[in-house]
Amino acid sequence: MTTLDTSNLNVKDLSFINDIKSMAVIGTSKKRNFFFLRNHAENFKGKLYAVNPVLKEIPGFDKNIIYPSLKDIPGEVDFVFIAVPPSKILEVMDDCAEKGVKLATVFTAEFSDSGKDEGLELEKELLRRTKNKVRMLGPNGLGLYYPKLGIAWRSHFPAKSGNISFIAQSGGICNLI
Repeated sequence: MTTLDTSNLNVKDLSFINDIKSMAVIGTSKKRNFFFLRNHAENFKGKLYAVNPVLKEIPGFDKNIIYPSLKDIPGEVDFVFIAVPPSKILEVMDDCAEKGVKLATVFTAEFSDSGKDEGLELEKELLRRTKNKVRMLGPNGLGLYYPKLGIAWRSHFPAKSGNISFIAQSGGICNLI
């Protein structure tokens, strides 16, 4: 088991992003026709894994990339894209911390964005559990788009890398740009 040394976790240092070699899509689902997995698979240059506790195969993918949990994946996982129900997010993020995941995108919604007290409390607990353990984009976030490494949550995004960096709070604005 690999764990991230959190004693010197510098949230301002993002240089590790240049060295993402493995990625897991957690919550790979037939309902969405494996949308997130397929979009990341098109151009990602590293090892790609799918995590779903019940799926044994995914059409068009090698069975050897499918695991029932993040903890079952052998070796390191640098980046995870999470699309699970809110009720599963704390367990998944605990697994990320235990596995030593460097960055997690939480696509899952229904946190403070829902306007409900339960969502706000869940988000507070999520932040408390991940503080100094896992760098997180989200919740309810689109995540990382890094053409140089082939990381894009939409397949139609350009795969050619340029010389501009852009960080935004709003996915809608990012899509417009």
